[in-house]
Amino acid sequence: MLAACASVIWARSVAAQSPEPAPAYAVSAGFGNNYGWLGGAVEVYVVRGRLSVFAGGGVIPSGLSDFQSTSGRAAGVRYYWPLGAGRKLLFADLSVSLLLLKQAAMVGAPVVHDYGPGLSAGYAFIARSGLTFSVSLGVGEGDVETVPILSIGAGWTWRR
Repeated sequence: MLAACASVIWARSVAAQSPEPAPAYAVSAGFGNNYGWLGGAVEVYVVRGRLSVFAGGGVIPSGLSDFQSTSGRAAGVRYYWPLGAGRKLLFADLSVSLLLLKQAAMVGAPVVHDYGPGLSAGYAFIARSGLTFSVSLGVGEGDVETVPILSIGAGWTWRR
């Protein structure tokens, strides 16, 4: 009887420690550089939940800038470090995104979309259900100046 109880307890502890399946791909919506300012992003994990590539696109409503509504895009790579059971993750990403909108002082001059590289660090939480939240902060290098970059999003992650 004691051996049977011990084996049941051991089997439960082994099952509780088994790792969760690695993320395969994700979709999200949010605000910030990785989302083209206000939009969505797709992420594909290429190395068992550690390395991913992402692309995003969205709009910049006229209320967020001094210009008419326009679009923005982003793409990059991201590396994850799991904390604990793998649902809480720290990450660093290297991206190219829309950093600034600018216009020459001349009347009728076109709006220039200043894209550039950026480096940011962040935190992501992937619930067992797949619901995902992420936030990141970093810096981007535009044509003229270095600017802060930020992304906040929520979405869904599918696992292998």
